[in-house]
Amino acid sequence: MSSVLINAFPKSGLHLAELMIKPLRNPARQRHNWVADLAGNSWTTHQWGGFIIEVAASPLVLHKCYMKGHLTYAAIWADWLDRQGIKVLFVTRDLRDVLVSQAHHILSERNPHPGRANFSGDVGKVMVQCLEGVGVFAGLFDRWAQFRGWLDRSGVLVVDFADMVQQPEATCERVVSWLGESRDKLPYMLQAMARKDTPTFRNGMVGEWRQYWTPEIAKAWKDARRNQFAQTA
Repeated sequence: MSSVLINAFPKSGLHLAELMIKPLRNPARQRHNWVADLAGNSWTTHQWGGFIIEVAASPLVLHKCYMKGHLTYAAIWADWLDRQGIKVLFVTRDLRDVLVSQAHHILSERNPHPGRANFSGDVGKVMVQCLEGVGVFAGLFDRWAQFRGWLDRSGVLVVDFADMVQQPEATCERVVSWLGESRDKLPYMLQAMARKDTPTFRNGMVGEWRQYWTPEIAKAWKDARRNQFAQTA
């Protein structure tokens, strides 16, 4: 039975995916349950390189369990996980919905983002700031560029947020097949996902971005994509 790393770009549905996995695996010991390689906050682009040191120090802790986090793609991380027999489930989401979710997270009173003081204005203004980047908090496309390599990594199961919400049974079946588990676990997985009792859950909508797509945001989106393309061309 292999261990699982539930990995996601921030605000893509990490905690919903965790609910799906919980009936199949127990969490790793608390100190090792969170996996990340970005210094200070997962919305930055500052890597501190502590992942291998922190996790590899106690490989037995990671046996037949699950971990979760926001781990950017690097061959060194992926190769090490392969050697340990740790499978990676990578959660994706329409980046426009990610943008909306990030803006609401920043403005949330229930679970405010630690960088909230760097942002200002209403949801629309904060969405533009999330696209462009503010201080140490890089823009959406700059941050996504560091994660997207997981999409092409052999052996990684890519699960989309929309599928978890709109096709939960089919998604759970994919996960069960990937892990070689019994289909008898499906009812427990679906029951766990239906609770949606996660610390940052808001409403879990798919396509909510359409309610916020003003001409200002559309222009900021287009400009941010153009800038990212120019940097990588």
